[in-house]
Amino acid sequence: MHATSFITTNNVVNNVYGFMTATEIKEIASTGLVNFQSHTVNHADLNVASDNRQIAELRDSKAYLDGHLNQRTLVICSSSREP
Repeated sequence: MHATSFITTNNVVNNVYGFMTATEIKEIASTGLVNFQSHTVNHADLNVASDNRQIAELRDSKAYLDGHLNQRTLVICSSSREP
């Protein structure tokens, strides 16, 4: 089975307790069983964020994942606080 995990990259960068570390993500990705994609940098609600914030959240998350996992990040899973 193959899985995709969506990463909030700021949690990784800041080593937030309870979230995977960069080393763990790399190790898991190397198995080929889990694909890591973007869930923005800060788990921002893109529906209410300014255009500049939206662009930064998407661009910076992609850049981090592409660089650290040597991949081409293609998918975003965004957050919405609306019901």
